[in-house]
Amino acid sequence: MRAKEVLVIVGLCVLLSTGCGGIRQPRTDTPATLRIDKLTGSVAKLGSWQGYPLYGVRLRATVCTGSDAEIYPDFTITHYLLSGSPSRKWTLVRKVFDRPPYLVSLQESWQGKRCGPVQVDEAIPPEHAGGVEQLGNPWSCYGVALTIWAGKRHATKRTAIQCGGIGGAVTCTPAQLLIPPWTVGQRRQVAVERLLGAGFHLTVSRAAKRKPGVRVGVVVSQEPERGLRMCRRADISLVVSV
Repeated sequence: MRAKEVLVIVGLCVLLSTGCGGIRQPRTDTPATLRIDKLTGSVAKLGSWQGYPLYGVRLRATVCTGSDAEIYPDFTITHYLLSGSPSRKWTLVRKVFDRPPYLVSLQESWQGKRCGPVQVDEAIPPEHAGGVEQLGNPWSCYGVALTIWAGKRHATKRTAIQCGGIGGAVTCTPAQLLIPPWTVGQRRQVAVERLLGAGFHLTVSRAAKRKPGVRVGVVVSQEPERGLRMCRRADISLVVSV
């Protein structure tokens, strides 16, 4: 399996990098309208590649067309890192265009309806700088945009699919993100109780030197920054005065 080229479209046909070679691309008629009504996704381990875990995105879309014209679409999958607080900035980290060979049209499994499911799996090569590395950032989220091209029309929708990194236990969906209690200025015991009670893990260290005017045992620093939403059980670092 060539990790750089793995794009699987499920429901219409299964496409591997060598699975449908030589199949002629049918002509795509331009539909009256084309839209993506819903897009969801997840990050999943799809296998391994040269001894490294092979992660990828699994996208599930509800797509609608305005005619019965058969569609044999092309796809663009755009990957984003979402970081920052309070609003997250979408930063492009990877973009893939695919023109897969087809056995059937996009609407083959729709049973004559104008709307139906489309499922896309796309692997992220382990050596891709900024892809899997950014997925591992515990203070960020990962977002994906799906574009479907059909004749002269196209439809795009994007969504954040996972936060808190990959390959570990501390991951969640964007809807599950929480803002940790801010404890700077509070006594150590109070701060620890509040953060543990909210479901976070803690690392507590002592300040390197005494800060004038600050009582011993008071939280003087907390990371990450105030207001950043995080997954439950994520690590928070506190520095306590001496």
